[in-house]
Parts: sequence; C-alpha cells; structure tokens
Amino acid sequence: MPAFLCISLTFHDGRFHGRRDGGESEWPPSPLRVFQAVVAACAARSCLDQSTSALRWFEQKSKPIIIAPAVFHPQPYRIAVPNNDLDVSARYWAKGQDAPKYKNPQDLKSMKTVRPVHLEGGDTVHYLYDLHEPIPADITAHLKLLGLAARSITHLGWGIDMVAARANVIGDEQAAKLAGVRWRPLVQSATYLRAPRAGVLNALIERHDAFLHRVSDHGYTPVPPLTGFSVIAYDDTDRINRRPCAAFDLLPVGADDRRSRKPFRQEDIVHVAAMLRHSTWEAAKRDLDELAGRDEQWAEQFVAGHGPHRDAESFPRFSYIPLPSVGHSHADGMVRRVLIAETPGEDGRSAAWAQRRLAGLPLRDEDTGLDVAALRGAQTDGDYVFKSYCGSSDRWQTVTPIILPGFDDNDDAKRLKLLLRCFDQGGIPREIIADLDVQKSPWLRASAQTRDYKRSDRIRHLPACHVRVYFKRQIAGPIALGAGRHRGLGLMAACD
Repeated sequence: MPAFLCISLTFHDGRFHGRRDGGESEWPPSPLRVFQAVVAACAARSCLDQSTSALRWFEQKSKPIIIAPAVFHPQPYRIAVPNNDLDVSARYWAKGQDAPKYKNPQDLKSMKTVRPVHLEGGDTVHYLYDLHEPIPADITAHLKLLGLAARSITHLGWGIDMVAARANVIGDEQAAKLAGVRWRPLVQSATYLRAPRAGVLNALIERHDAFLHRVSDHGYTPVPPLTGFSVIAYDDTDRINRRPCAAFDLLPVGADDRRSRKPFRQEDIVHVAAMLRHSTWEAAKRDLDELAGRDEQWAEQFVAGHGPHRDAESFPRFSYIPLPSVGHSHADGMVRRVLIAETPGEDGRSAAWAQRRLAGLPLRDEDTGLDVAALRGAQTDGDYVFKSYCGSSDRWQTVTPIILPGFDDNDDAKRLKLLLRCFDQGGIPREIIADLDVQKSPWLRASAQTRDYKRSDRIRHLPACHVRVYFKRQIAGPIALGAGRHRGLGLMAACD
C-alpha cells in the first residue's frame, strides 16, 4: 500500500502573499518554501546540526503532490512602506542637525503593490512526498525529526502568512480523502514552482552566513540570491483546457534590422502558422527517439498533423498559434510571438521537446525560400501579450475569428449549434458556459476584419464569426476554437 509523508500547513488568515519571479502571485506555495520553513524550524529548535542527515534526505524529495484549496485573486492595493533610506536622515543627525521635511524616516516611504490570494473552501495545504515501503529504520528516524520540526513552523510566504503545521505518514486511502485541488508535477505547464534539490541546504546555510556578515569593517556586501534549487512544472488535475505550451519570440534575421521582434500581419496568421509547423516538422524528423516516444508516427501525426480527419478530434496533435499583440492600449495586432500547444490533457513532453529543440531555428518562406524570422525561446510570465492568451479568466473574447465547422445559413439557432460543437471539439464542456455574445465584426480594434484573413482551401468557404464567452468558472488559456484552431484562427484572449 503506497505511503506518503504528508506535511499540512493551515493558514490562520486564509490569505497568502507569496510571489513568484516577476512579482506574480504564487499559488500553490512552492515546495522550496516548505523546505525553507522546515530548515528555519530546525534552526529555531536549535537542532539544525542534529537534523542535517534528515534535511539532506528531504531536499531530494523535490516533486511532492500538492493538495490546496481553490483561490481567487482580488483587486491589488498599494501601501506605503519604508524604503531603507535611513542614511539620508543619518547624514543630518551625524552633523547634530534635524533632518528637513521629506527626509525624516516617517517621510521616506515607497509604494508597494499587494495582491494576496484568498483561499476558498478550506485553509489547509497538504504536501505529499512518496515513501517506499517498507520504510527503512534510518528513514523512519528522519521522518520523526521532520515531524517534530514541522510543529515549529510559524509562517509560509510573507511574515504575515502565519500557519500551523504538522507532518505525519499516511496511506493512499487517507491521501485520497484530503480535500482540495490536486497539483501534480508535469514535464511542461503554465505554472512553475521552485523546488529543492541536492545541495540546496548548503546554499541556504551559505546565504544565511552571508546575511550575518553583510556588514563588516570593509563596508556592506550585498547578500547574493539563493541558488541550488530547481524549477518544476505543476498543473492541477481539475483544470479545464490544460494545454502545455512552448513559447517563442519571433526575431528578425537581417543584420540591419534592429527591431526587438519581427512583426507579421495578422491577416497572414495562417501563413505564419504554416512556416512554424514546417520548421517543427523538419526538426522532429531529425530528432526521432523511440525510447522518448518520438517515433515516425509522432512526427507525422502529432507534429505535422497528418492523420485521419474524419473526426475533428480524432488524434492528439500540436496547434501552431501565432499571437497578435493585444492586451495594451497601444497594441497594433501584429504577430511577434507564437505558441506551440499540445492537445488539452497531454503530459507536456512534446511541448518541452519543442521549447528545447526549436530555439534558434528559422522560419522559412516556402515561396521565396528565404528565412524571414528566427525563433527565440520565451517565458510567458511577465509578458502582457503571453499573459492575455495564457492566463486564467472567466471571460474570453476572440481576437481572430472562429471558422464554423459547417454552414449556418445565417440562422442564429444553427450558428449557436455549430459554436457549441466548436467548444466540444476543443474539450471545453458546454455546461460551464454561462453566456455567449456573437457578432460578425471583431471585438478589438487590433483585430482584422473577418474577410481579410487568408485561409486554407479546406476552410475557405466556411462562415466565420467573433464570440465573447462568459464561463461559470475561470479557465486557463490558450483557447482556440473552430475549424482553423490549429493554425491560429479562433484564438481567444482574456477580457480586461
């Protein structure tokens, strides 16, 4: 019977303020935070030296299953905090003078944006670490030490994120009864969390020592950032439209072109998708590895999309999604970024391969035979365009038109029936749709008119429309619907 070390942390206030890189709200709290909290608890109990063996074993348990309450993100607010410029006032005090107005400590403030996540339907986060049975005696001793240390954990995240913690060994049946959303490690996902790995304990001790000795006779030495941790992709098993993606910027290839990204017209989005697919297919044929699941069928069907088309969802495949620039008041709708997205529910291995393998490869125009752009790997965090397409929202609207999988004969009832079929094909359940607004013209000024988009022969004569959809719960992107969804048509962005 499987067993787990379960570390449970109960938040007293039902909020969590921790952030990821780039200042984005973090949820669930990363496994590295839990490891740091355990190390701090051991130090608080004055038993860090005695716990070293247990902590070195624990730092290698880097991929726990996380069971966490659902959360919602409220509107951010700003507070004034000291900006650590006390030396400004001290210059006057050293001369025996009073600091003038706006240079007193109470006036030296900076504005800080705060946006905690609020926990719903529970206040406890559980971390499940696999244990191999039978549990050896030395591991049992480690578990006992970690259980005692967990009782001394006081907070997780900011200092105001106070928690009560406990650790114990549970079985598979007990784990199945724990309430919350289950987050599991994957190969590729939109959510990445820091996690410990071998050596991170030494890195924490060295950083703490650097903090204690940051001020010396030789002056101030800044404390270096923490190193030695890993970054793990996590995704919740309950998330609808879970689509692992590879993200890229499009770079100019000419030596005289100094633009930061190469722009393409939105009307040519199908052409950009075709060039991206061709480059990916060529790379796949050169990088076959049956042991890694990359065989000829994978290259032909999953990568190139050459497969049975009797059913619109008859086989898993890549979607090649050029992204028009939206999400900003001055966005011009030009394509400068692309996504390669797996079919919803896939494990992310192919997206991880694409992210690793395609960086630096060119996009080649088949008509001229010239390279027109180059791919550069990108992170979706912190970029407003990627965030518009890959974030989570309960309101989405089309940027490029949905190509209906049949003729609607200008009949509203037929059009609605075809649209619902598009959601079925995209793996989005009808029952979570609260409302739909449909029109022929685009919602955004940055979008081109429906008639201006180039299309392949197979979908050239099918009707198209723009949609704004309201869901009963938040759904993560990217969302692309309709007959052209694998080529950048029917692409939706989160509403502001």
